[in-house]
Amino acid sequence: MGILKWFKQGTKMKRWMFVIIVGIVLVCYGIATIMNMQKLSALKFIATILISLIGFITIIIRNNI
Repeated sequence: MGILKWFKQGTKMKRWMFVIIVGIVLVCYGIATIMNMQKLSALKFIATILISLIGFITIIIRNNI
């Protein structure tokens, strides 16, 4: 029953885990896109970097709050 206490109403653990997972997914998507593309247009490259940066910032901000 120990881990189930995290998911009780009011603990905010669900939101915390969701934000971290979204950040990790965005960072992984950005890295995978850059690694798999052989020719990136400037706009696609900038968009991919921004997505990775948003994910990274989300992870950092959430861990500091």
